[in-house]
Amino acid sequence: MKHRGTKILSLLLSLVLVLGLVPGMSLTAYAAETSESFTTNQWIATYTGEHFTISCQNGGDPDGFVLGPEWSAIISARNGETITKVEFTKGFFEIINLRSATGDVTYSGDVATVSNVNATSLTVDASNSLQIKAVTVYYRSGYNVTITGGANATIDGATSQTGLTGAMTTVTYTANSGYSFPAFSNSTTNGVTLTRVSDTVVTVSGKPTANVNITVPDAAAIPTYTVTYDANGGSGEMKPTKVSKNDEGKYIYKVESCGFTAPRGRPLPIGWAATGKPIDPGRRWK
Repeated sequence: MKHRGTKILSLLLSLVLVLGLVPGMSLTAYAAETSESFTTNQWIATYTGEHFTISCQNGGDPDGFVLGPEWSAIISARNGETITKVEFTKGFFEIINLRSATGDVTYSGDVATVSNVNATSLTVDASNSLQIKAVTVYYRSGYNVTITGGANATIDGATSQTGLTGAMTTVTYTANSGYSFPAFSNSTTNGVTLTRVSDTVVTVSGKPTANVNITVPDAAAIPTYTVTYDANGGSGEMKPTKVSKNDEGKYIYKVESCGFTAPRGRPLPIGWAATGKPIDPGRRWK
């Protein structure tokens, strides 16, 4: 049994090594999470730490600042750090009154935790008076990439990536059927590049050197054109035809043979004219 277990372990290690070498796989590096703590039982409205400031609307309590329906506190990063979660330790009153529009709030004993913040600031208040005597802010100090825009397209990848210390995970926008991206020049902002791969594909990729906001142009509906045929005094019917872009982004239409009947006493037409120029049937018209 011992020999068999060694073989299984060896197989698993080999599999890990093989997966690590598969082309196309990528690794996104995130900064390690660390924390900064504040003792807030001072009679002041603003607490300033190395990485964060806490601004309180009601700091007038010697045992901690007070939250309430009309009293909030704002925790702000001083150097672009990303807040991951914040722990609030209560003084007086029930900690379950704490509220936050960002992240998820949970309670354990005298501590309320706001997790999944992933932002550079956090605002909290309380449904009733709540005294806070200590605050611990957990954060990452890497860079953030925020991507907006790109309507009428499907998105592959996270449009908000925080705490990055290496390359971001590439985000790909693929225009919906019948849509395409307008022409634009590729651009790089703080190490992150917006690339128009084709009419229908746009990517955002790179290694951020600072926090960056990228706006992807919205995909727009591809125009279609209608080709109609004029009998020029003849009779009969030829239905209009809609023309759309082909895979090369061009409008190409094969001119049909005449399906009209010539007026009495006149020869059957053998060609067409468009914008004053003759066009023979079967010709591909651009």
